Amino acid sequence: MQTWIKSEIYNQLAAHQFIKRSDLLMHLCRHGEKLSDREMRRMVEDMVMLDGLCIASTPNGYRLIRSDQQLLDAVEYLRKKAKPIAIRANKLIGNYQQQYGRQLNLTFNV
Repeated sequence: MQTWIKSEIYNQLAAHQFIKRSDLLMHLCRHGEKLSDREMRRMVEDMVMLDGLCIASTPNGYRLIRSDQQLLDAVEYLRKKAKPIAIRANKLIGNYQQQYGRQLNLTFNV
C-alpha cells in the first residue's frame, strides 16, 4: 500500500507545477486511501529522506525540484521555518537554566 501511495504522490507531483497539500490528500482519499494530513506529510518526508527524491515544500504546495534556483528556494523556505523553532528551543534552554539554576552547555543552531 505505501509503495502505491508514494508512486501516486510522485505522479501527482510530476503532473503539476505545484500541488497543494490539501489537493494531494483529497486525490489520495478519492482513490481509497484513508490518510491523515500528518501521515501524508510523513510520507513525503520519507520520499526525500529515505528514497532520495527532490521534493520541495513551498507556500504554493509541494513541487519536484528541477533546477538550481528551485533547490535554493526550497532550502531558504526550510531555513525560514527552522529559525523560529531554533529561537523557541534556545528560549526553553534559557528558561530551564533560569528556573533550575543549572548552566548547561547547550544551544540549538540553524
